[in-house]
Amino acid sequence: MFNPISNIQKQFLLSELINNQKRDDKRGIEDFRDISIKKLEENGQVELKLGKTLVISQIFAKLITPNKERGNEGVIVFSVSK
Repeated sequence: MFNPISNIQKQFLLSELINNQKRDDKRGIEDFRDISIKKLEENGQVELKLGKTLVISQIFAKLITPNKERGNEGVIVFSVSK
């Protein structure tokens, strides 16, 4: 679930922004990480590189016959792995 940051973390981040300090990874406040997006061989797969972070995403969809009792409802399933 969502974990909000503590008041101490919030105060630290705000003071760093106000004082135009460097981030933990030595980037300036307005510096950004290199971004690359590439479509992979398999249908629905995308590779995203954000600095040293690598994310591979795949989207899959399948049409099924709805349940007769709930003909206007559908199902969405999410799966996340590290």
